[in-house]
Amino acid sequence: MERNIQPGFCVVQQPGGLSFQANLLFSHSNSEAARYFMALNSDNRFLKPGQILLVADPDSYNPPHIMQLLKQSQYEINQSVTPLPNEYAAFLHRHFGLFHYLLDQGGTLIGTASSLGDSYFSEIKKNLSRLQSLYQKEYRLNGLNQKYASPDFYLERQKIMGNLKKLLNKVGRLSLKIEEHPNLKHALKLSTKSIAHQWDKAGIGAIKGYSQTIIQSAKMVKWMKYGGRIAIGLDFIDTTGQVIDACNYGQSGQCEKVIIKEYSKFAGRTGGGMAGGYYGGIAAGAACFALGVATEGLALGLCIAGGGLAGGTIGSYGVEKAMGFFANLFIENLL
Repeated sequence: MERNIQPGFCVVQQPGGLSFQANLLFSHSNSEAARYFMALNSDNRFLKPGQILLVADPDSYNPPHIMQLLKQSQYEINQSVTPLPNEYAAFLHRHFGLFHYLLDQGGTLIGTASSLGDSYFSEIKKNLSRLQSLYQKEYRLNGLNQKYASPDFYLERQKIMGNLKKLLNKVGRLSLKIEEHPNLKHALKLSTKSIAHQWDKAGIGAIKGYSQTIIQSAKMVKWMKYGGRIAIGLDFIDTTGQVIDACNYGQSGQCEKVIIKEYSKFAGRTGGGMAGGYYGGIAAGAACFALGVATEGLALGLCIAGGGLAGGTIGSYGVEKAMGFFANLFIENLL
């Protein structure tokens, strides 16, 4: 008996070819449903985060006009993301909810950055300063050997990380709020981690809500990643989120390494892309914090180096690479 399950789509989570995506989505990648999936998406050889893949039940009637609408939407979405490097595409995908919010506010990005309030970023900076002071105090007591770190140090670090996580959750981790399609997921025997969305529950028309946001956001991401006030805020949120994940869930000893490396790269990006201003101050502060985790003396030297690079003639990409080099050198020799 023929089923009547509406088609849907999945949002790509990881970059990779179509076969790689099928292995991620389907419990049995050689099933009839998986083969139908490969045929539906045969025009897409390599996928990036934020792009979409069509999923449909081969045993249901899939009206040609609906499938044509879906194919057109898929083409528009995927074409808008294709020019983006994988890193940019992942950045857009991670912050889809925030982009959607910004566009919902009329697209006034600078105004929205201001409406977040300097107090929001000041609060993040205050917690980072507390974290820096905590590391400096621990260094004076026990040096670089983390084996001798006091229990109070770990308790205080956990508390500060908790504060940062709450702040980031306010805007940085807004989720993709498009209704899921459990019937399709069950019928196609998709893997437990796979999420299928119903095509007509994402706005009027074929996946219109997702489509409009992605297409508009992709145009902004190129300059947002390395310039503009809200760009600094987004990048700062993203960097701090990576630090929190490493410190809360990473392997032993990873926390300090990630702090130094990611905040150094962040400072290099923002220092090279912006001149002065409040957010430039956050970038400089982040650099000093990152490189001051273990020793105050080294922090001063590397902050000066970072400041010189940021004020020099190389662009933000070069600054990021240079700061990453200094950070790696520091990590390899002292941690």
